[in-house]
This record gives sequence, C-alpha cells and structure tokens, in this order.
Amino acid sequence: MEEKRKSHAIQWYTSLCTFLLINSLFYFKYLSRLNPVIAFGVVLGYIAVISFLSYRYNFKSIFSNKTVNICLIVLYICAFLALYWRIPQESLNVDRWSVITSFWDAAVQGEYPYYAKSHMDNYPGPMPVYFVLAFPFYLVGELGLYSIAGLVLLFYFFYKYGNTSSFSYVLYLVVSSCAMFWELSTRSTILVNSMLIFMLIFYLKDIDKMDKKWFWISAIVGGILLSTRSIFALVFLIWGIFILKNKVIPFGKLFIWCVVFGCCFLLTFLPFILVYPNDFFVMNPFVVQSSFLLPSESIPALFVIAIICGFLCRKKEDVIFYAGFTLFISILIYFVYKTVQFGFMEAYLNSRIDISYFIFAFPFILFIVSKKLTGENRS
Repeated sequence: MEEKRKSHAIQWYTSLCTFLLINSLFYFKYLSRLNPVIAFGVVLGYIAVISFLSYRYNFKSIFSNKTVNICLIVLYICAFLALYWRIPQESLNVDRWSVITSFWDAAVQGEYPYYAKSHMDNYPGPMPVYFVLAFPFYLVGELGLYSIAGLVLLFYFFYKYGNTSSFSYVLYLVVSSCAMFWELSTRSTILVNSMLIFMLIFYLKDIDKMDKKWFWISAIVGGILLSTRSIFALVFLIWGIFILKNKVIPFGKLFIWCVVFGCCFLLTFLPFILVYPNDFFVMNPFVVQSSFLLPSESIPALFVIAIICGFLCRKKEDVIFYAGFTLFISILIYFVYKTVQFGFMEAYLNSRIDISYFIFAFPFILFIVSKKLTGENRS
C-alpha cells in the first residue's frame, strides 16, 4: 500500500510539473512580445499560485456545487464565441482551420485534397478521419466550434467521473491555462482529437470487463480514431504492451482485436488509394508529417520509449500516466531537435517550434493531477 501511494504521488507531482511547464512556455512566449521582464514575472506568479492552491487548498470550498461550475463554463465558452465573432479566422497566424478548409474545398471540387495548401502555404498533415470529424464544422463555417467541442468533452468527462473538488480543480487549471486559451482562440484542433483518444483509452483499460459487442466496437473505433494523428500510435502501443504483459485478456483475443483495429485504420485510406492511386503515393499524411516534425530515422526512438513505458505500467491507471508522459516527451524531443537546428530564440520565440503540440498530453495530465481530489485511486 505504501509503495502504491508513493507511485501515485510521483505521478501526481510529475504531471503537475509538466502542466506548469507547458503553460509557462506559452505565457512567456506571448507575453515576452510585450515585455520580457513582465513575462518572466507572470510565469513565476503563475507557478507559485497554481502550486500553492494544488498543494494546500480545498477546491470544494471555492466552488461548492456543480451548478456554479457549469455557469462558469458557459461564461468561459461564451467569451470565446464572442472572440470568434470579433476576430475572423482569416486574420489568424495559425492555419489549422485553413488546412481543414482547403482540404474540403479541394475535395468538394473533385481535386486530390492532400495537394491543397492552407493560407500559410502548408500541406495537410493529419490523416483522413481528422478531416471527417471536422467536416460538420466546415459546413457551418466556424471551425472554432470544433475547438470548443474538445473543451466540452473535457469538462463532460471530469464532471461525470470526478467529484465536486476534482471537477473544480480541473476547471481552475483549464481557465488559468494560457495553452488552453491559445488552443481555443486560434481555432486549433489538438484538444478535441486528444480528448477522443484519452476517453477511448480510459475505457480500453477495462477491456477485460467489456462484453463481446463493445469489445469489437472498441477495436473499430480505435482504428478509426488512430486515423486522426499518427502520434496516437504511441498511446495504443503503451496500452497494448500493458495488456499483453499483465495478461489482462488472452493473447489470442488481443491479437484479433489488433487485427480488426489495424484493418479499420487502413480502410480509412482506401478511398484515396482507389480514387487517386498515383497522387496518394506522392503526397499523403505520412510524407507531410515525416518532413515537418522529426527526421524519419528518429521515429523508432519514440516507439522504443513507448514500449519501455508500456512495460513500466503496473496497474490500469498507469497507462494513462505513461501515455501522457510519452506524448510530452515526444514533443519535447521535437522541441530540442528544432532548437539545435535553428537556435533557441529562432525556434521558440519565432515559432520554428509549434509548442501547441504539447497540448496532446493535456487530457492525460489533467486526469492524473485530478486524482488527488477524487478520494479514490482506480486501478
């Protein structure tokens, strides 16, 4: 029991420090454009306040009921809706919305969509289901609503699976997060995709308790959701290693699950291969991603890290911690690589590095830090 508490404490401290580091990077980068001294002071103040409240405060006494929390969430969302109305997406120096728009504009016109370029001259890097999920918001004409959908999923999950204290704590962390403000204000889509994967992994850790129907549905949904961002392959690998090592389900059953999972993933590319066979092998998500983030020869190292983390998982909750940790480390490696390539000032302050990728880890981190206030430790 003592070892279990110690492990939980280490995961909690690690996750909280990771969350503070990511937000500090955002605060300093954007506030330093006004004044570096002020930016540094804000970062120190932010770390001090969050750390103090995380260690000492009873969040139930801040927001004593969920009705108040929901009202605050509504106000928070309305603030961004007003921001979308005031600031056209075309004026943003971030092109995730434009990548989606240009992709579907090309597809609607019968052109190969992976040749389309955003308003910042970038090719689409995400995989097919990423664009399918965004399609309804493309039709509406405001992709900021897709960003808000990620926030709604996040709050819904912690509302349903936490208590008043943990829900209030997560709400406080999100509202004070500069990274989250950036994600929503720029119409970014990282949070919503990461939340979908996180929620699936949360259910998959209890795959041994699923009936036959949900077992197969989980494999189908998993393969489909992997066809959003390739980085999520690391998360599924950690989960698979844990399931295999701990014999949560028989090997044969896991193997069949993985076959269904893999087939569903590959099927999402079939329309492009059938309709645009020559174009697909010239330009596709794998080509774009390998030329943008890390050199292809470094990719195996990320899988080695994920495999090691999978073997480090002793209980089901560890899968979530090590998934978030691996996502963070993967982007940190990309951060270091770009810093060495361009220098710190050019890479970090002049946006050669896209620090928003750190948000991939947010749902996993928030789950671990909220555990301190749930009054339980699921295993």
